[in-house]
Amino acid sequence: SSVSVTVNGLTQAATVDETGAWSVNVPASVFPAGENNVSVSATATDAFGNSSTAVEAVSVDTIVNKLTAEEQSSGSDNFVNASEAQNGLLITGDVEPGSSVFVTYNGKNYTASVHENGTWSALVPASALADGEYVASYSVTATDGVGNTSTINAVVSVDTLVNKFTAKENSSGDDAILNVEEMQNGMVLTGKVEPGSKVTVTFDGQNYDATVDENGNWTATVPASAIQTGDYVESYSVTATDPAGNTASISGQVTFATEKPDAINI
Repeated sequence: SSVSVTVNGLTQAATVDETGAWSVNVPASVFPAGENNVSVSATATDAFGNSSTAVEAVSVDTIVNKLTAEEQSSGSDNFVNASEAQNGLLITGDVEPGSSVFVTYNGKNYTASVHENGTWSALVPASALADGEYVASYSVTATDGVGNTSTINAVVSVDTLVNKFTAKENSSGDDAILNVEEMQNGMVLTGKVEPGSKVTVTFDGQNYDATVDENGNWTATVPASAIQTGDYVESYSVTATDPAGNTASISGQVTFATEKPDAINI
């Protein structure tokens, strides 16, 4: 007999051996990518001209459906700050039900939990997140029930530090002592901070917001009315919060000599 095989519109002649076994190689280009049912028909014609046809449906699955990934730990600002990093990096998504998923971060694999409906989650532990400001890459690889694999590459921004934070008291002159004349303009504190940060000075239980320019230079003034007269040493603290929500504090002391001397008798 002779045999012709038709797959997805392509007809090919099969090879038939002396025992009647036949075979044909259908090229990969015939099969559409994705998940499809493909009809295969084979028609045999014997030496007398009789013919017979067999039809079979073949399921084709070449992709992992619905694979998505989303980093959950950075909140609305898209930065994983120091507080958020303490809980690790949580990555979630959707995938074809029955698939397995793992996340690769910094060369290590973390197996995800995949639910019956295909939602999945994986946690990169806090110990794997280094301190600093950087952009880290990670990948998500899924394998579906028939062995197809798919990978998503993504990045996450990590910021666990308030960079370039400095503070200096500028009103006391070279002697580092704030006297009566200097106190008339209040106590001025200046410094540097990461641009976009918020800076607050705390002095004698009161908070004073600093002005921060686009380059990160900040200035805050404690008014003269908030400074008690007398000779004493008082502490102050400066707290900065960067755009990612990290906080840092600097403490200092200033010496006051604001007690006027007694009137001179001649």
